[in-house]
Amino acid sequence: MNYELGTLIPIRDELMEGDLRALYIAWLASQCMMFGYGEDQEEEDYEIIVPPVPPAFNKLTVAQQALAELLQVPEELLLAASQHSIGTIPSTQKDDFDTWVTLLPEARKNEYLLRLAHNEPGLSRQFVRELRELNRDNDSVRPPTGERVTYATLNSESKNIKARREREKRERERAERLQRLQYIHDHQEQYWFRINQAVEHTVGARYDDAVRDLVDLREAANQFNETREFQERFRTWVQSYRRRPGLIDRLRRHQFVLP
Repeated sequence: MNYELGTLIPIRDELMEGDLRALYIAWLASQCMMFGYGEDQEEEDYEIIVPPVPPAFNKLTVAQQALAELLQVPEELLLAASQHSIGTIPSTQKDDFDTWVTLLPEARKNEYLLRLAHNEPGLSRQFVRELRELNRDNDSVRPPTGERVTYATLNSESKNIKARREREKRERERAERLQRLQYIHDHQEQYWFRINQAVEHTVGARYDDAVRDLVDLREAANQFNETREFQERFRTWVQSYRRRPGLIDRLRRHQFVLP
């Protein structure tokens, strides 16, 4: 695991600010432990009480990502949940504390000062939360409530996401392989020149380099239906090195057909 415990520290502050994404991650982890992940189960096998998916679940903080890794919540399960997340985390950039404090009743301000003198833990966040509650614009749009999605549904969706990502990975790897083979095919003469230079040195490491390039040329020839042309050139080439046991042994180990 790549997380560090220090990265989890901001979670406390996030929770006190009303960001419930960490709690939802913990709920997902508990469901994984209770019902397993990737297993087919009936809907009724899962608990009935389902929390709503928090806003901005598709944009987890560093601390929340570290928590998910610590609790071993599969990435595909997080992605499935994020599809049901609505809205964003409310911004605090418009907090007008200068004005809001003056509107607070005098007795309430004195109470906060007294509690501050006693060094009450968490007082600052509680004070800020109360100011926001008391001065919230009644006409403002409240963050929408997220969907309540059962773990059974998320589990099923995550399997589809995993299958899709694996398919995309295979397609990407195939495209990269074709691009690589196209490059080898287009630069065959450079490869043969490099092979000839390598085998001039009777050193094992250079033989390994030469055989590696020959394997690449063979693979490119197979891809572009030029296997016969490659085999003919290879047979002609290898005739000059039949008395190189180190090279010949390496070629045999890589299933090259020797004359």
